[in-house]
Amino acid sequence: MQGKRRGKELGYPTANIPLTEDILSGIYISITQIDSKEYQSITFIGAAETFNKKDRKAETHIFN
Repeated sequence: MQGKRRGKELGYPTANIPLTEDILSGIYISITQIDSKEYQSITFIGAAETFNKKDRKAETHIFN
């Protein structure tokens, strides 16, 4: 899911993930799996209120 690339502009690119479940808003330590390899990551779930957005989404920043 393509976002507005604001995270990349701020130096923290994220993978935007559509929400399929009602997960509590917050910031989570996460593990992202790509092609059977696991990466430490951090995930934000909620609305981007800083940018006056009301729609909820998940954004994950992968540490490499």
